[in-house]
Order: sequence, then C-alpha cells, then structure tokens
Amino acid sequence: MHGDRILHEGDVVLSVVIAMRDVEPYLGHQLDSIAAQTCRVPWEVVIADNGSTDRSVEIAEGYRDKLPALTIVDASARRGPGAVRNAGVDAARGSRLVFCDADDELAPGTLGAMAEALAAHRLVAARLDHRKLNQPWSLDIHTPRSGLLETNPAFLPYTFGTSMGVQRGLHHELGGFDPFVEIACEDRDYCYRAQLAGEELVLVPDALVHYRHRTTWTGCFRQWRNYAIGSVHMYQRYRTHGLAKPPAGRALLGWGMTLLALLPSLRSSQERMKWAARLGWRVGRAQGSWRYRVWAP
Repeated sequence: MHGDRILHEGDVVLSVVIAMRDVEPYLGHQLDSIAAQTCRVPWEVVIADNGSTDRSVEIAEGYRDKLPALTIVDASARRGPGAVRNAGVDAARGSRLVFCDADDELAPGTLGAMAEALAAHRLVAARLDHRKLNQPWSLDIHTPRSGLLETNPAFLPYTFGTSMGVQRGLHHELGGFDPFVEIACEDRDYCYRAQLAGEELVLVPDALVHYRHRTTWTGCFRQWRNYAIGSVHMYQRYRTHGLAKPPAGRALLGWGMTLLALLPSLRSSQERMKWAARLGWRVGRAQGSWRYRVWAP
C-alpha cells in the first residue's frame, strides 16, 4: 500500500491519464500533486508522451518510486491532444478515467472526489483555479471561471481536458477524442458530443485543478491563436445544433482595436502578453475561417 492506494495487478478502478509533450519545467509539480493524492479505490497513472524532445520522459521515469502504478507510453505516432489522450486510455486499466494536463496541478482530495463522482455519473468536471500558479495580471487575459465553461452566447457547457473525468464505457461509445480536432477544442468537442447523445456534464465541487497560463508572449500568442482556430472548428461542426458565432462587425472592430493598441502595448512585458493574446485570437479566427470554410472572423 502506498498512502491510501491499494496496488494489485488487474484491480485498478481509476486511471489518471496525462498527455504530455515538452513540459520539463512543470511536469514534476504535477506529478508531485498527484503522488500526494488519496483515493478509496485502486488507481494508476498513465503518461502518454507525444514525442517530447526535452527531459520530460526522463523526469516521468524518475517518479516510479513515488507512483508505483505508473505507465509511460510512446504516443508520438500522431500529434494532437485528442490522439494522445486516446493512446493513454488504450494503455489504461481503469473503468473510470480522469484526464490531466502535465503542466497543471491537482489540489488535495481531487482524485478522491472525481473517483466518487464517477461512481454515479458518466461525465464529470473538476473546478478550475487560475490564481495559484499565475501572476495577477494574467487574469486580465484569462477570465477566471471555476465552474463549467460556456460560450457567449451560451450553447452547451464544457470543461477542459485537464479537468475531465469519464466512465470508460462512455468514452468508447463516443469513439474517444476525435483525432481530427488536431489544434484545440478536442475537449469541448468531446463534451458536446456526449451531451448531444443525452449525457449530462456534472460539476464536482470538491475537485479542483490549478490551471497554468502561458508565461511568454509567443506562447500566449500560439495558445490564443489555437483557441480561436478551434472555436471556428466548433462553430463549423455545431452551428446546426445552435452554436452561435460572434457578430462579424464586432470581430472586425476587434482587429482595428488590436492594431491601435500595438504601440502602447509594447511598453511592458505584461502589456505585450495581453496584446499577444488579442492578436493571436484575431489571427486564429481568420485562419480558422479559411481552414474550415466558414465566415467567422
């Protein structure tokens, strides 16, 4: 026994599936937070590596003593978060699955709460905390929302892949994450498909994930560009179900505001981060419109 874990081959109930790629600075913090968890059911950790070129795999290997039920799999055959998570599930043994990102952290008690919730519900979400791991000014970029996430205008709630739990049966019924949602929003697509099939996404109040923001302006630009491309993909897929897009006039005005904000935004690193997020979003909307052949600038 390790903590409250009972580790016997074949009796795993809960599998923690972590998708990772080049997370050397942060992986140890996440694995430490997981190693400190307690859970009433036997559980394991499965790390799916999407072709890391840094020391991520080496760091993960160093946790075999702290996480005796640890499996590390090569998931480099296909890039993208959905394909990597699916590879992790294929290597997992549990009937209840909890997905985590390698650069975030779990608050104490989170795995136990998710395991208990998954005994009663097929699809669940932990709360998100944006404050512990981030600078206060970054909250101006990421609107802190601790519960289920919503689009504006509202459609169906969703959660991030770093805070999601699902029963294996539902995962297989959905066909897993769609690997063709390659850039972003594969988690949102997953939640939408489940709910359109009649499932409910249930918030677990006692489960909390500390979510990490990007710390460089280039990383911030790429993240928000990818979010935007993914949001256009979601609009292209779900507009017939009622998912709305922002009015074109508002989006075009946003382009002008971004350009006007360029010079003053260069005065400090904080303002450059905010500008990078705004610019990344606008660029991504345009790229997504071209890629998915829909007008959503």
